[in-house]
Amino acid sequence: MNICFFMDGFDGGGIGRVTSIIANELQKNPAYQIFALCYAGNPEKDIYPLDKAIKEEYIYPTRQSMTKTVLKGHLISKVDAFVKENQIDLIIACGAQFYPVAVIVAKKNHRKVWCWEHTDPRNKRDYRFQDESRAFGARLS
Repeated sequence: MNICFFMDGFDGGGIGRVTSIIANELQKNPAYQIFALCYAGNPEKDIYPLDKAIKEEYIYPTRQSMTKTVLKGHLISKVDAFVKENQIDLIIACGAQFYPVAVIVAKKNHRKVWCWEHTDPRNKRDYRFQDESRAFGARLS
C-alpha cells in the first residue's frame, strides 16, 4: 500500500515531528511504501529525519498563499499529479488546511483519504477558513 502524508513540512512544529515518527515506523513494514508530500520549503532544512526509503517532495520552494494556489488550480493539479505518478492508495492530510485539497484529489482518483487534526478544534486563529476546512474534511474523508 502506498501511503502519502500531505503536510506543511519537517522543518519544525508538532505535526512534522509526529509525522516523521509515524512515517518512519510505517516504512519498516514491507507492506507499505511511505511518501511525504510537503507544501512549501526545502528538504535540506528539515529537522526531523525521515528514513531514506521515504520519498519526500516539496511542492513549492518558498511559502505561498494557499488560497491563491488553490484558486489558480496549481496546488490541486500538483497534488493530483503526485498521487497518480506514485500510485498513492491513501492520502493522510496532516492539518485542517490540507483537508480540502486532499479530499478533492482523493475523490477524483478514487483513493482513500484521512483527515488528521493536530489542533484543538476550538482554535480558530491559525488561518482563514479553518472551520470550513474542518467541516469539509469531516464530512468527506
